[in-house]
This record gives sequence, C-alpha cells and structure tokens, in this order.
Amino acid sequence: MLKTVLGALLIAALSLSAQPRVVATRFAAPDLPVADAVFVPPAEVAAGSDCAPALQRAIDDLAARGGGTLFLPAARYAINSPIVVKEGVVLRGDNPRPAVAEFGTLFVIRHEQAGEATPPTFGLQRGSGLRELVFWYPEQRLDTPRPYPWTIATTAAHAGNNQSIINCTLVNPYRAIKIGDHFNELHTIRNVRLSPLHTGIEIDSVTDIGRLDNVRIDLAVWTASGLPGAPPTADNATEPPLARLGVTGVDIGRSDWEYIYDLQIRGVATGLRFRKGLRGSTNAVMAYCRIDDCDTALELNELNGVGLSAYNCDFSGRKHAVLGSERFTTVAQFHSCRFSSPARAIQLGGGGTLSS
Repeated sequence: MLKTVLGALLIAALSLSAQPRVVATRFAAPDLPVADAVFVPPAEVAAGSDCAPALQRAIDDLAARGGGTLFLPAARYAINSPIVVKEGVVLRGDNPRPAVAEFGTLFVIRHEQAGEATPPTFGLQRGSGLRELVFWYPEQRLDTPRPYPWTIATTAAHAGNNQSIINCTLVNPYRAIKIGDHFNELHTIRNVRLSPLHTGIEIDSVTDIGRLDNVRIDLAVWTASGLPGAPPTADNATEPPLARLGVTGVDIGRSDWEYIYDLQIRGVATGLRFRKGLRGSTNAVMAYCRIDDCDTALELNELNGVGLSAYNCDFSGRKHAVLGSERFTTVAQFHSCRFSSPARAIQLGGGGTLSS
C-alpha cells in the first residue's frame, strides 16, 4: 500500500511539474509569458564553458513530452556547439523592448568557424521557434569578419512548416537566418533586428506563404548595442562598412508568396534580391518597406510569372534603386513607391516589365 501511495504521489508530482505556468520576467513582456519548463541559467559564463549540451537536453526532454515553451531567464549563456530546436519546442527569453542586448537573455556564441556546410548554431525543426532572444559573437570583428556558420537555419531533417523567429536581435552574425533550401512552408520572421557581415536572411524552396514583418537590417544594431567590441558609428563614411563587405540584406530564391511588410534595410551592398532558387523562383508582395543607402536597393534577378507587387516603398541606391538583370523577364508592379540614386535609378538588362 505504501509503495502504491508513494508511486501515485510521484506521478502526481511529475504531472504537476509538466504543467504550463506563468513565468516572472525582469522586463515588461508584450504578452503573458507562459512556459512549460524553465532553464536554470549559469551562475557565470566562464572561459571555455558551454551551455549548449545542457540546453539541448532540456529541449529534448520537452520535445519528448510533446513540446512546449522553454523559458530562459535574463542571463548570459555561452554557446560553443550547435543546438537543434526540436519539433514543437519554442525557446523564449526575457528582453526589454526595444532590445538592450547586454541586460536580457543573451547567447554568447563561439561556435566553430567554418563554411556553410557546418551545422547552424541553432537549427529549427518544423513547428519550432525562437523569441525574445539576443545572439552575439564576442570575437567578431568588422574589419576582418570571421565566417561563422549560420546563426539560425531550418533543418533538412524533420523539415516542414511553421518555424518562427520573433522579437529577436542578432547583433553581429556572419550569416544570420536561413530558411530552406529543403522543403519548407509558412515561416514567420517578425520584429527582428540584425547586423549581418555576409548575409542577413536567405530564403528558398518555400512552397506556401512566408512572412517577413518588421525586420531591421542595419549596422546600427551592432554599433548601438553597448556590447564590448562594438564598432564606432560610421555616419561620415563615403562607403558604408556593410556595403564595402559586400553584404546582402535579404536573398530570396523560391517562395510561393512571400509577404513582406515594414522591411527596413540600410547601408549594405544589395538590399533585397530575388533570384532563381533550387526549385524555382518567387512571387511576392511588399508594403511600407524602406531600403536605402545601399549600392543596389532592389535586384530583380528572376521572378516567376506572377511577379512582384510593391506598395508605398522607398528604394534608394548609390548605384541603382532597382536593377533588373538579363534573367528578369517577368513583371514587377510599383504603386506609390519612390526611387532615388545619384547614378541610374532604374536599369533593366532583360525583357522584364516594370509598371506603376
């Protein structure tokens, strides 16, 4: 009888511990934060420490229970090895709005430097997400960027739909966010700020609607972070540093309807590019976007037959506001948009059509 009672009490305790609960945050949250589990932050980020294995175990445990939200309190977390966010799991941090990187949930990343074949630091399976998190590379440098792997990327294994990145700041990634080029659908990237040193967001092989909403790509994300090693503001530079590095803001291969709202890109080489992807090309709509102080603001390399529709957007480029390559043979329509360039604002090299 005693064993039966103890067993029942243990089962009850485990069930209770697995119940979702409201968590207290240091900073005001945009909603009521509810978590299924809480990750205990380290007392300090010592040299050579790595929170990734413990964080992976917590993710795996929550995924085995059916998924849910894993809350990471405001602290610094050393990440020196890759993490896979399993299906149905969301990592949620605690950050002020607007983000102040140094005082919220901050990932201090020293993941192995390598090429694109290296696993991303945070891999996203279908139905997973990241929110209220800050990603920072303390050893990254603006003058000689280190080619870290993708900070966040969808995974080829357990690929699919509904990955989300919300209310996050990527301070100084080399390659920031990759969606595809394996099968995927219905990504949401919302309220995200980043300062990439190679590529901001790359999207491909999306076979149902993707969303970019209130995304900011600007060196100021890093310079204004207050984090150690942040470069000084370069307002008077004849060529913005990210343009000099050849940075691409958003690069889209195939997306069957990419909805782009309030995308702000400043000071890179190519702001927004549409090109041929692994499995085809894109049709998209944009509204209330601003791409300025870039070499080329909008590059139309290839679109599918439906094309692009842009409303109330600003395109400003030092070389081109809009550049259509010889491969651009479809259509882009602009309504209430503005174009500016000290050189040639609009240039078409192929048989495509621009209309307004």
